[in-house]
Amino acid sequence: MGFSLAEEASKRGAKVILISGPSVQTLNDPNVELYKVTSAKEMLAKVFEFYNKIDIGIASAAVADYAPKEVAKEKIKKMTITLPLNW
Repeated sequence: MGFSLAEEASKRGAKVILISGPSVQTLNDPNVELYKVTSAKEMLAKVFEFYNKIDIGIASAAVADYAPKEVAKEKIKKMTITLPLNW
């Protein structure tokens, strides 16, 4: 959805900064500046690089709120995940 929003904003004359997670989508548009990131932390940092320099921001990413305590170096065959229940 972010690529479509960027493309439409560009068509309407906007200079667009698009920050994308891993994706095979591309844009060949001189009005769109594309930055690719690989994690939620990277995305947050990149957003705040531009935060005070923009007029409008559109957030359409589905970024995870949870992160593992430890990152595995290899594939984990079986794992139990416990998430807090805050109802």
